[in-house]
Amino acid sequence: MKWTHRPGPCESLAVALCAVLADRGVSVSYEQLVFELGLGMALTADPGRPVWQWAELARDAALVETAALHGLRVRDMHPPDAAVGLESSAEYPQHFEDSYRPLIRRALEYGQVVLAWGGWPPPAEHEWGVICEQRGEALLGFVNGGDRRAVRHAGSSPQAYVVEDVVPAAPSAPDVIAHAVASTLRFWDGSLADSHGVQSGEEAYVRWIATTRGAGPEASVEPHYELCRRLGAARTSVSDACELLGAGLDGAAARLARAWSRASLESSAAMTCQSAARGAPAARDLRELIERVERGRTAEVEFLMSLRQFARGAA
Repeated sequence: MKWTHRPGPCESLAVALCAVLADRGVSVSYEQLVFELGLGMALTADPGRPVWQWAELARDAALVETAALHGLRVRDMHPPDAAVGLESSAEYPQHFEDSYRPLIRRALEYGQVVLAWGGWPPPAEHEWGVICEQRGEALLGFVNGGDRRAVRHAGSSPQAYVVEDVVPAAPSAPDVIAHAVASTLRFWDGSLADSHGVQSGEEAYVRWIATTRGAGPEASVEPHYELCRRLGAARTSVSDACELLGAGLDGAAARLARAWSRASLESSAAMTCQSAARGAPAARDLRELIERVERGRTAEVEFLMSLRQFARGAA
């Protein structure tokens, strides 16, 4: 498998899915996959996890449908709601070793690969990657923190998907934007609380702001700025995807793509301007951080009305 390392903040599932599709002869840009997976307006929160981990939660909410859009059939190794809490389970690592590793080995024997969240060596232990090779008892694959080289997958993944088959498909620009609308709204309709055990959308923004306001005077805000950088990068990717798709759209879909690009850039600018990317954490102002998050939220909540209106018109 040819792996393209993506530097800087990125959506690791989109990187991994891009590599799997390319390996099967389907060319889709990273930016378009971020868009299709609904990650361009995604914010998830879990009070039981460090803030910097929030950007990796529930990334697979629209994975099955997004893969199918390009003719790729993937199967989860267990339903998403079954994965909730597995990382803190003392028994799960052994269960993964006894039950899931044999299934992964069997998939590899049939020429299939596996998209796996977690279980990779640091600093990619919370990222999505692709298990694609077995050497003896060792499972190897690629993950964005692996710097283009195959690394050993030795930990336990809370979630994984077997890539079973592919019949390459080329969705039209209108199909892509309709799919992206549905995927994005999933991160704002409250359903991820049941399917993935996380807060999302408006509820996640409220949680983030409350967490920031509750930080003590000596608390580092660096994890919050790291989350800002990751969210801002995803929103820039979506703006780029909308610009590229615009040429294949007309009417309401073309207007939506232009507005989406502008809203994404506005949200990204609020979260990733220069002072968010430099300086010592101790010198950063919590009020400034809250203002950034509020500006990003406002841009997205206002644009959300356009997405819902488009979805109603397409129904």
